[in-house]
Amino acid sequence: ELTHAINFYATTATPDSSLYKVQYTLNGDLIVNGYINVDSRGYINDEGPGAGQNGSNGAGGGSYGGLGGDSTSGNEVGGPVYGSLTNPDDLGSAGGYDTSLGADRLSAGYGGGAAIFTVSGTTTLSGTVSADGREPLSCSYNHAGSAGGTVNITTATFEGGGSITANGGNG
Repeated sequence: ELTHAINFYATTATPDSSLYKVQYTLNGDLIVNGYINVDSRGYINDEGPGAGQNGSNGAGGGSYGGLGGDSTSGNEVGGPVYGSLTNPDDLGSAGGYDTSLGADRLSAGYGGGAAIFTVSGTTTLSGTVSADGREPLSCSYNHAGSAGGTVNITTATFEGGGSITANGGNG
């Protein structure tokens, strides 16, 4: 399994060069038979350019290429959409957290990480590449889910029957 470290200290102000990502340029072929897994490796703890809104009656979902959901009360909104639809290269934003009852912001959802490959030859995918966001750790509060991250594969030829996901986490 290929992954990268959790971006524990990433904030909206963190320079891109300081963010952890799986990023390779290959002169040749890429064969993925196993897992490239950067699930929950993006922005954490209500951080990121698309972080969901925190609130005392729920929280908004994290956003990236798509809009995160609003809280069930409708008072806390999902974060703003950001990044490129055609050449994504960023991390998914964290969901917001419920501030009531001393809720722990560390248990809110973590955004998906980034897996970026530029391959001059053929990419054969028989395994899995995933950059999914995480649902909140605690169901005791109304924390929100986080945004999926980036899977960006630029290649001369693509083949195989594997799977690629960058789904957001449920709230």
